[in-house]
Amino acid sequence: MANQLTLEECHRRINLIEDALRKGHKPPDQTLRAGELSAIRVGLTAAGVSTTSSGDTLRRIEARSGRKVDWTLWSGAKRTEPRYTAPLLPDPDLAPEELIERLVQDYGRRVEHKEAKKWMTFRLTASGPYALWFWGDPHLDDPGTNWPLLRAHVDLANAEHVHGVCMGDITNNWAGKLQHLYAEQSVTRTQAWKLAQWFFGAVPWVVLVKGNHDLWSAGSDPLDWIARGPAALVEWQAQFIIATPDGHEIKIDARHDFKGHSMWNESHGMMRAQRFGSGEAQIYAAGHRHNWMLVAGEDPEKGNRPHWMLRARGYKHIDDYADRHQFGSQRHGSSIVAVIDPQREGPARVQCYADPEEAIDILKFKRRRHEQRKGK
Repeated sequence: MANQLTLEECHRRINLIEDALRKGHKPPDQTLRAGELSAIRVGLTAAGVSTTSSGDTLRRIEARSGRKVDWTLWSGAKRTEPRYTAPLLPDPDLAPEELIERLVQDYGRRVEHKEAKKWMTFRLTASGPYALWFWGDPHLDDPGTNWPLLRAHVDLANAEHVHGVCMGDITNNWAGKLQHLYAEQSVTRTQAWKLAQWFFGAVPWVVLVKGNHDLWSAGSDPLDWIARGPAALVEWQAQFIIATPDGHEIKIDARHDFKGHSMWNESHGMMRAQRFGSGEAQIYAAGHRHNWMLVAGEDPEKGNRPHWMLRARGYKHIDDYADRHQFGSQRHGSSIVAVIDPQREGPARVQCYADPEEAIDILKFKRRRHEQRKGK
């Protein structure tokens, strides 16, 4: 059987058929005179094969070898001379060796970029107490966004020693089958980018996290250009360190949301990340779900380091989708503010507040105390 032959034997048989063609024996599609044998029969006979189904045998041999018989070797085949000589066109793309070298360099840069984003460090120029303001989903262009509250919070966030962390979903950025929802809002897509530009310039940011609405523009996202400046713009998750001149450091794991959900525990995803991850962070922060919560704890299996888990509600206070699906609407916690006092130890070092105004008042008190101690 042809499919039981070795590759070398199949090539030998095809070579013998091609030799028969060179000697003038006809291909199977030519009319044979009495006593004439086709090139297939001549070649197979020379190979020691006796068969009456030479065509089927050849097809199996060709399939096994991955090679077709060159029927143009027959002297009676019609040959046409080329009518012109084609110009030699250089390849507009990279040669394989150049492409591989570029891919090697690209991979090295990507690894360097990925490693640099792991616990990136922001070094504050001022020592003493400061605040991290975790902004819940702004949805700046949504008709249900609480703009009076958001504008008041922007003014409040410009207090000294306050640093912003945006948890994502800057605008609605409707895409795909949801684009029809632009008919339900008065702010156009272009105006939404203007609001994002204003927002990015109105708050002293350190980190901007992209949420699912923001990622719908992946590949051509205006936010990549609007957000250029000292703040780090990252997709979904930011792990970073805030360091002060007096040697204090705090680690924050901020994500648009954490993997895992429980109807009984709004902090389930963050607890899961803390318990089954490295447990390095002192603050785990999220947005996305349009509700707020605060949980503080201490894990004896992770060095007894006090930690906070927080979720910011965001500023979309009127939500037809939530009403339709019977999700309750909270009134507070649009943003969560963490006040960090490097001079304190234990749980007093970090305290979180769902009322930003209260948090800023406490920060101002701590800053006055810090300055008084410096004066002494």
